Amino acid sequence: MQVKRLLSRLVVTAAVIVGAALGVPAANASVIYNFSGDFGPPAFTATVSLDVVGGQALSGIGSITFGASTFDLTLITLTTDGGNGNYGGQTGFRDNHGTDIFGGNTTIPIDTNGLIFAISNNPLRGQDALFAAWDNGGGTFEFLISGTLADVFDVYYKLSVGSGEMLIGGNQSETPLPAALPLFASGLGALSLVGWRRKRKAAALAA
Repeated sequence: MQVKRLLSRLVVTAAVIVGAALGVPAANASVIYNFSGDFGPPAFTATVSLDVVGGQALSGIGSITFGASTFDLTLITLTTDGGNGNYGGQTGFRDNHGTDIFGGNTTIPIDTNGLIFAISNNPLRGQDALFAAWDNGGGTFEFLISGTLADVFDVYYKLSVGSGEMLIGGNQSETPLPAALPLFASGLGALSLVGWRRKRKAAALAA
């Protein structure tokens, strides 16, 4: 019975390790994204931390830096006040220019629909500038800013192509798969040896 319990735990652990190696977070995980790009100007870097349940980001906060100025970011979800029920099941929000930015979702890893953030720690419909990020494939991300951010930008919307890096539980998603598999294989080998020794002992007693 103990061997079976150990085996089940090892399988679960290995699934998490392999998932991280493939860049796929566990169903429930803490995920961090680092972004960088240049809206020509302004250039920016951003970091967001997302609480993921069932492959969906339930909430997320972070910061975005333009030059020497850093601002808060808050993820827009379907439950964000002023953002729910207005965009046919997609995430969306109105910026402080009165422009609606929508068509996003909360899927993690980020897909081609992407995530939308208010540049604020307390999103208010029609009161904040917005930032969005989505995966273009091929290792590149595309970004959007819209609205007015004091002393930084004043745009209807502006696009930029840049880079994004996902980290799962503090580990880069680029962790190579072969580095994870030996842990799983060595564990299974140890359990097989335990089972073989028990069978051999039982056969000796029976004789």
